[in-house]
Amino acid sequence: MPSIDDHRWINCLSDVQTAGNGLRVRAFLRDVVESAFRSLDADVEKWANTDEGGAEFAHADAQELVRTTTEAFCLSMHSLFERQLRRWLSDCVASLGFTPERMDTARTGNLGRLGGLLHEVRGIPLSAFYSFPDLKRLELLANACRHGDGESAARLFKRHPELWPDWATVPTLLPGQVEPVARILPPSFDSIAVPREWLAQFADAIAWFWDDTEYIYLNSLQPHDRIRKRMAELQQQRVARPPQ
Repeated sequence: MPSIDDHRWINCLSDVQTAGNGLRVRAFLRDVVESAFRSLDADVEKWANTDEGGAEFAHADAQELVRTTTEAFCLSMHSLFERQLRRWLSDCVASLGFTPERMDTARTGNLGRLGGLLHEVRGIPLSAFYSFPDLKRLELLANACRHGDGESAARLFKRHPELWPDWATVPTLLPGQVEPVARILPPSFDSIAVPREWLAQFADAIAWFWDDTEYIYLNSLQPHDRIRKRMAELQQQRVARPPQ
């Protein structure tokens, strides 16, 4: 499989136009996601520390809003990346190897098909990128958030059962039963608890993907001191990433 360090491709204008993609997703995390959670957390804390009538119910509602907002931000982050990726690949297809079938894939394909298209047009698959596992996880979670109970939610439970911390897999004595009964799997998507830190992980994954495309772009130019300096910076940042 090609590697980020060694791969070269034919550059095109669309590579230049992706320059701000990583900054945009980090700004979304900082200015929208984290700002919203600060407000929501303050609301949860307020209702947890008041004796007003109905505070217990208001506190539960505030906690539920945090949970559903986390899911909504997962969807938003996936949508942001998907649109960036489709726009880039559509422009790559138009510049480097247009066919109607390729353009249709760029506009409608899932992450797996888009990875195959990238391999066809630029010589490297999405799976060669460090971020690919997290981007696959984001796609699966976003599909589950979008559709609720269904195939994506079942696959998500199989891979990440820890997202349902209150779900007991051992036989449980249910009301009206005389013998413990094993619960039906998978659990309802409504009981999922997505860790908030996943949003930061997804933002990193998206930004790092665009950093890696920038590295390949620079590596495909005629080298000079400014390019070598930027490539060295990107290499140092890549080394600092946590192991997959």
